[in-house]
Amino acid sequence: PNFVRPFVRLGMQQDRDLEIHLSAREHQVLELISYGLTSVEIAGRLFVSENTIEYHRKSLFAKLGVRNAAHLVGKAYRSGLLAASAQTAID
Repeated sequence: PNFVRPFVRLGMQQDRDLEIHLSAREHQVLELISYGLTSVEIAGRLFVSENTIEYHRKSLFAKLGVRNAAHLVGKAYRSGLLAASAQTAID
């Protein structure tokens, strides 16, 4: 409906205006989450424990103010933390 669009646009602008600072490792984890990898898969690729990935995942959720991976990826994309053209080799 038309009454939803102004709120969607407002939310997207607010996401772009957020100033969120991620560590290099958090950014790596975020990109791999965006490809649908599980914590176990990410841990294997980055040669760290699953607990370490869970720590980074929780940190990302807190920094972006989200509660699940889908919202995390969407908000990260809208705030410019993930680029649509980002090509991370995951194979």
